[in-house]
Amino acid sequence: QARVKFILNKEDGLSFEFFEAANGQEAISQAALYSPDIILMDIKSDNTFYFDEKAADRVIFFIENHIRHLKGELGGTNFKLEPFQKKIVRDLFGWKYRTTELRRFRTAYICLPRKNGKSTLISAIALYMLLADGEPSAECYVAAGDRSQANIIFEVASGMVRADKQ
Repeated sequence: QARVKFILNKEDGLSFEFFEAANGQEAISQAALYSPDIILMDIKSDNTFYFDEKAADRVIFFIENHIRHLKGELGGTNFKLEPFQKKIVRDLFGWKYRTTELRRFRTAYICLPRKNGKSTLISAIALYMLLADGEPSAECYVAAGDRSQANIIFEVASGMVRADKQ
């Protein structure tokens, strides 16, 4: 049986609490009671999944070589992922089912505080999936609280396409 170990960052920002749950769903339910700033999970399971380094690295390469910042002091420069962003991307695209080699995760719910590059990261992931994932006639959906929020992602992604010279 798979076990999930997770760490909750407490309100003071300095202390952590460790938990163990039977599965990811239970871990999220327990974590929601505390409203933590961050949840770190280590999912231990049987041999159902494996990590495909090449698949994970391919997405990182695409983002860091084809995606450019659009605004601010980094405007026009390549988007170099921060370590926490690389972790998110690598986990989403690297974990695969051993039997089918399909990706383990089909849906991602990514929460980041303000000014941590959510729009840039989501746009970069969406563009990879549309342009470089090898899916014929790919479609990508981004959920947002309202139309103006969704439009932010659309504008960032379309700006990235226009900024890529390749």
